[in-house]
Amino acid sequence: MRKILPTNDLMFKKMMTSEGKEYILQNFIQVVTGMKLSNVKPTNPYQIQKYRENLAGVNLEMYQTIVDIAATTEEGIDIIIEMQLYKHRGFFERIRYYMASTYMDSYSAGHQTYKPVISIVVTDFSVFKEDPEPRVEIGLVNLEKNREVLNEKGQPFERVYLVNLATTLPNQDEAFNEWRNFLKNGTITAKASKEIQDAYAVVDFYNLDSEEMKMAEQMEKYEEVYWKTIEYAKETAREAGLKEGQVLAFLKMNLPITEIIKHTGLSEEEIQKIINTL
Repeated sequence: MRKILPTNDLMFKKMMTSEGKEYILQNFIQVVTGMKLSNVKPTNPYQIQKYRENLAGVNLEMYQTIVDIAATTEEGIDIIIEMQLYKHRGFFERIRYYMASTYMDSYSAGHQTYKPVISIVVTDFSVFKEDPEPRVEIGLVNLEKNREVLNEKGQPFERVYLVNLATTLPNQDEAFNEWRNFLKNGTITAKASKEIQDAYAVVDFYNLDSEEMKMAEQMEKYEEVYWKTIEYAKETAREAGLKEGQVLAFLKMNLPITEIIKHTGLSEEEIQKIINTL
């Protein structure tokens, strides 16, 4: 029986942002954050036509699994959800960058005050070695008083929730564990909530139409080719024993400077110096 995991780009967007399925998105956010939220709405609902247009022109060797979902709540909170199954350099810094951009966008959009930003990042690895727990919550804290800093409405200015699918450490929250199991394995138990059961039905491969089946499989292929290509370039560089070799390998793949920075940890200036010596 053909099965594609819910972490697939198309599958995740479809189950979380399809019209009429907002309650699934809201449940997932509330289970992860522990916050009671009202009227959670995706800002870019799933539509197969738009998905097809976005997929057109994607470079097979440039694809990576970063599922971005943006949502708003009645309480005036902006929420970002990312699905990133593979780790790269500057990972947490990029999370912070996305949050800062969202924070600034809310102000430039005409709001009199900045809107709180919540980032949920689902990974298949521990972002921080010292924090291997299934769920890690990071906020703006008064270090002296060990107290979260809140806005005038009693809301957090910002929070990051790291959901680790790889860890085997226990978590006491049964609802959270059900979501983790579903995302990691694509299976559900008899204890699963209605929201997870409905999400399971949405991403059942045989409930997709023919175009969605094709695209879901294509995204699986894109992910596999991208990371195999990246690993090959890194192995080539390791054999050369030089950063220059790594940069050269990525250049041969026609990766842009931004991707080379991400995978080597070098600055744009350092990369440019290497390019100038070739």
